[in-house]
This record gives sequence, C-alpha cells and structure tokens, in this order.
Amino acid sequence: MKKNKSLLLEYSILAIVNFVILSFYLHIDQINLKIPMLYSGDALPTLSFLKQIFIGEFSFFGVPESHNLSAPFMHSLGDYPTPMFADWLIIKFISLFTNDYFLGFNLFVLLSFFVNPMAMFYVLRKLRVGILLAIAISILYNVLPFHFYRIGHTFYINYFFLPLLTYYLMMMLNKKPLFFKYSNTQKKLFFDFSKKNIIIIFVLLFSSTWNYYYTFYFCIFVFFFTLIGYFIYRKRHYIYSGIIVLLLSIIPFVINMLPYKTFTKINGINAQVAQRGFAESEVLGLKIAQLLLPINTHKIGALRDIRARYDQSAPLVNENHFATLGIIGSIGFILLLLMLLNINNKSSIQNRLAMLNIIAVLYATVGGLSVLFALIISPSIRGHNRISIFIATFSLIAVALFLQYLFKKYQLSKVSIFFVSMFIMLIGLYDQIPGGATFKTNSLIESTFNSDKKFIQQIEDKLKRYSSNMVMQYPHMSYPEQPVLVKMLNYSHMVGYLHSNNIHWSYGAVTGREGDIWLKSLEALDIKEQIKVLQKGGFTGIYIDRRGYIDNANMLESKLKEILNIEPIISEDKNKSFFDIVPTDHTIMKFSGFEKNFYGWESNQFGSFGWTSGSAILLLQNNRANNLNCNLAFNVGTLKNRNLKIMFNDKLLRDFFLQPGLNKTVLLEELRLNPGSNRLSFITDTPGAQPGNGDPRSLAYSIEKMKIICGGISVGNLIE
Repeated sequence: MKKNKSLLLEYSILAIVNFVILSFYLHIDQINLKIPMLYSGDALPTLSFLKQIFIGEFSFFGVPESHNLSAPFMHSLGDYPTPMFADWLIIKFISLFTNDYFLGFNLFVLLSFFVNPMAMFYVLRKLRVGILLAIAISILYNVLPFHFYRIGHTFYINYFFLPLLTYYLMMMLNKKPLFFKYSNTQKKLFFDFSKKNIIIIFVLLFSSTWNYYYTFYFCIFVFFFTLIGYFIYRKRHYIYSGIIVLLLSIIPFVINMLPYKTFTKINGINAQVAQRGFAESEVLGLKIAQLLLPINTHKIGALRDIRARYDQSAPLVNENHFATLGIIGSIGFILLLLMLLNINNKSSIQNRLAMLNIIAVLYATVGGLSVLFALIISPSIRGHNRISIFIATFSLIAVALFLQYLFKKYQLSKVSIFFVSMFIMLIGLYDQIPGGATFKTNSLIESTFNSDKKFIQQIEDKLKRYSSNMVMQYPHMSYPEQPVLVKMLNYSHMVGYLHSNNIHWSYGAVTGREGDIWLKSLEALDIKEQIKVLQKGGFTGIYIDRRGYIDNANMLESKLKEILNIEPIISEDKNKSFFDIVPTDHTIMKFSGFEKNFYGWESNQFGSFGWTSGSAILLLQNNRANNLNCNLAFNVGTLKNRNLKIMFNDKLLRDFFLQPGLNKTVLLEELRLNPGSNRLSFITDTPGAQPGNGDPRSLAYSIEKMKIICGGISVGNLIE
C-alpha cells in the first residue's frame, strides 16, 4: 500500500510538472478544443477516419469504407492499408465521451503529450534512475522535435510504446531468457506464466497494430538481439524467446492486414496506388548529420543559420529533417557510439542500448541495410528517417543512465541533483521546442474552419429538399497522395465530408479504381456534357475549390452561370463556390476504361498514352439499350520481348509477338458491343519490370492513340 502511494505521488509530480511546462512554453491552457489543431494536408484524412469511427461507419475488422465519399460509387481503402487496430480502439474509446470528432482529434493529439512522458518515466524508474532526473529526461522525451513536426502524421506522435519496447528488448539479453524461468529441481528452463510476462505479452500484442513502422523496426531489433543473445549465452532458449516476441508482434499485424489482402485478391492489384520503389528508401533515409544538427527554427540565430546552410545545399533533404535529436539527445547518441569502442560487458544496460543504436543507424541510414531490404525483399517501408524516434529513445535513456552513474560516483546531494536535473531540462526545453510552437488556436485555421463549416451548412440547407444528395467536386483530385494542384493542397476536398451529414461527395475516389476512372472521364468532357451526365446520374450540386485553378475558377464559374442561369453560393473566405443543379434521373452513365493493371492515361485524356503492369482488361461500356458495332484502333509497345493476346468477351481476336522499339498498330473492326460492360482483355506471358530510370513502376506494355469509333464517329470513352 505504501509503495502504491509512493508511485502515485511520483506520477502525480510528473503530471503536474509536465502540465506547468506545457502551459508555460506551449500555452496548452489556452487551447480551443473545438477547433482542430491542424486542418490541412494529412490531418484531413486523419479527421475523416475519426468521423467514420465516431458515426459508426468505420470497419474495425474489414476494409474501411464510406457511402458518403467517391460519388456516385463507394469509397474503399482496400488499396491503401491502415492496419492500426489499436489506434482505432483508442479513438473509439474517446468517442464514448463526445460525438465531436474535431474535439476527438485534439484529445488524441493531447493524449500523446501526457502519455509519452509517463511511459519514459516508468522505464527510467525501472532502470533505477532517480526521480528528479527521470522527470527531467521524461519531459525532454515529450518535447522532442519529432513530436511537434509529426503532428500532421498523427499516428506517429503517440510513441509511448517505444520506451516499453526498448525495455523489453534489453530484457532479451538478460541472463535468464525473456519468458523463461529456471527450475532448480529439474535443472531446466520452462515458460514463465508470471504476471510480468502476461503484461509483456499484452503490450506486444496491442502495440503490434499501433503503428506499422514502429512494429517493423521493433522486429528488426528483435531479430538482431535474438542472434546476439544466442551468441553471448549459447542457449537455444534465446532463439525461442526471440521467436515468441516476433510472433506476438507479427501475427496481430498479419491478421489486421488480411482484409486488405483479400480485397486485392478479389479486385486485383491497383498499380496506381502506393507503389514504392527501392530508391525511395535511399531518398527518405536517415542522415546522421540531421540527427545532430539543430532544428530549423532554433531560437539562436547562429544555430538556425547553420541548419539553413545545410538544408539549402545538401542533397536528399525532405521529411528526414524531422529527425533532430536536440543537444541532450545528441550527447546520448554520441555516448552510445563511443561505448562501441570498449564493450567489455556485452550484457550491460548501456551496451545493450549501444547495440540497439548502431543497429538502427546501420539499417536506416542513407545507403544502409534498409535499401538492400527494399531492393531484395520489399520497398513498402520507405521513410526510414522515422526510426529517429527509436534513436531518440535510446539516446535519452543513455543520458539518464550516465548522469545517474555520475551522481552515484560523486555522491551528489539531493539539492545538487535537483539543480543539475533542472539545468538539463531547461537547456533541453530551450533547444528542442521549435520556434512558434504553441497550442493556441491558429487564427488562420480558425477562420478557415469556421468558413468551411458555415459554407457546407449552407449547401446542406440548399439541398434539404432532396431525399438524397450527390455533389460533384471540382477540380477532380484522386485519393490518396496527390501533388498540389495550383494552390489546392492534397486532401482539400475532404472538408465537405467533414462538415456534412447527408451529402455523398465525389471526393475520395481511389486512384485507378472505378470511381476515379469515371470522374476523370467525366472531367474530360465539355462542361455542358458533364452537367448532362451529372443530372442524369442524380447529382444535385457542383462544388468548386477555386484554389485548384490558375484563373481562380473564373472561366468554369462563368460557364456554369450561363448554362444554369443561377448565381453560386460563395464561402466567406472566397475560396469555394457551389452551384445547385436539378437531377433528371438516377442512371449512372458508364465510361469505358481499364479495370486493373493500368497506370492511367498520362495526360488524363482517354486514349493518349499509358502503361500497364501486366495483363489488363479494358471495359467497353455501351450505355445504349441495344447492341452497337464499333471499331477500335490503337498502338502497343513494349520494353522487353513478349507475346500479347487480345480477346473480346472471351473470343480471341489477335495473338502476336512484341519487340522493344517496334510499336504495333492494332485495328479491331466490327466489335459488337452488348448493352452494359464488354471486356477487351490484353493477356501477356511476361510480367512487368522496373525500367531502371528511377521510375518505381513495373512496366509491361504501353497503349497509345486509342480511338473508339461507332457509326463513323469517334466517341471517346462515353458511348451513349
């Protein structure tokens, strides 16, 4: 009981100190919880996940889907896995206390600023670091530059599992293998079902679906520490221990991925989404210089200038500049490197940290083992600079252990320990917290948020006369990971979904899937034809983000005013407009397009030029009620020798051999298109391959200058 009271007091002191620091340095006491801390870029899809979970639309055990996105079809994330079951559970728990998902987002972010230091403090106290020093280091762990810079990548900032996982990794090199106990009577090792091990098992299971990058790196460390444990002690139980840890970390993740793999098996590989190349592991790799350099918004001008000189001239500067450790973490990092020069006791805590640190550096650094992994096994994990948060964990623990050693060696008084700990904490706070970092609500975010909220409410009020609503959003932007369109950032269209309750928005169509192909085909038509197709399909409105147009959408809006003879609703910030249209039917006009294994037309113009990744299927859509005879003409080319068969509705039309540099013109005459979908299959016996010019795609054969001619008229990809 006395021990529990002592622990409660320690954690209470840490919580109070943490809150005081967050209030003094970051003004957390002045936060407006109703306005999201971030409201652009990657924060928007994160907010959409929260909304889906809050309203019960999110699937915890399947592929996340939404019936309010990707109109006139359905939004599905089968091509873009989010295997983060543990995160979804925490968010669902937050939703039990509020139905405001914007508030929920802020609470999820704030959670990281209170749980991260608690986890580090727990581990430091387990390692017998004094309470004052443990509090100081835990506070610095909480305000690492990584924490602030990664708020946009929200699922990286709750890194509280990492101190625990580090502690478990160090336990793997104990004289007694993790999960095992020694029987004095039988002189053998047996599995230990102790309370401690049950807790470790639970943490490993839960953390495995928290962040797949963290799970992946943890498994890398486990693999190497399993081998190190075996070579130090020469006992097979260290192998067993490592296998158990790996299984506990991998199996839940694999189970979490099964729905996505099933989706891919049913729908085929989407060659246009999240295709990674091994070179990206090089580009986004870890750089030791960036670990040690100061932050780019440092309060000291001279240090800020040093960082600016590096960022302006050095190659491969990207998100990896988030990896800065700060001066205290850098000292720990250097200490860990120096320890490698004199490893006498390989099983000491300090040397275990040194081994973890060097494994992280060797694996993730530019040109390191991660590139070989990406080249030989899989390039899916690419942003290896993100391992820096593990390195920061190792480094700060090392600083704490080193200082604790000095305190003990020189028998410092409690007063001296207090002042040394305070000094270290204050230096770290000044050094690590980016200039301008604050929890105060950003005025631009607040005004934009309120403008969008009011604007979307006006749209809903305008459309409430209809029982169901679909709104076309211009310009079309595919989902996910799209470049900036003029001044319109990726995911900007998501604000419509976030602020509405009863509208099915066109945004959210996944690149290369049916909805995306349909919307791109629609946008290629003349605007009068587009409105005709939208009205026939049951759409009730047109939403325009003016930032996506060079002329601020002046030409598009002028045409819509002329055609519809109405004035649009304009948002308060003047960035968005809305025109309501009257639906004439609920029949979705289908466009012809490739079903799978096609990277899309490179100019977004049907028939221009595009690459396949292997055997592909072109769906020829006949929107008429009767059969129609059409001719098809196109050219095909290849990067390597291959056979290619062309079949129409299971009937073989052509079978020929392709050679690099010798494009072949194909003319298919008198194709009888049945009403609805008709399949033109391109079947090859040779898979695609990367061209070797930096393009990460696997390219098989190209198709260009495709024309569909019906009744002597080129009809494009809309046959009606």
